[in-house]
Amino acid sequence: MDIRRHVYSVFNAKSIPHCQGVYVFYDDDWNPLYVGVTNDLRRRIHSHLSNNSNTRAYTHLFAFVECFLDLNIIHEEEIMKSLNPVFNISSLLNGTTNRVRREELLDAVKDMEKLIRDRKILHLQNEWF
Repeated sequence: MDIRRHVYSVFNAKSIPHCQGVYVFYDDDWNPLYVGVTNDLRRRIHSHLSNNSNTRAYTHLFAFVECFLDLNIIHEEEIMKSLNPVFNISSLLNGTTNRVRREELLDAVKDMEKLIRDRKILHLQNEWF
């Protein structure tokens, strides 16, 4: 089977085609974070990146997205098993994900959220004085 594979920066996601396929989000170090399958790659990836999905808590970690065009859910399962993405629920349930890496990333997310909250509070305090 001829697999068409493309890699995009999350900042250039508008060039992703409207077609079915499997997608993999990676962080800056190319660690696989999330694998999904969809009938419309561009629409689904955009929903992840615009915080309108189940991945909104860690979307800011996404740096690259790899798209496998015209693949289906069977291929998604194969890719998921081979990559062990950190944030896929099914990987967590069957114990195949790297739990240590996931905990590190979740801690980083919490730290980032706290930093953002603290900056907002500091900014508000500066406006008052």
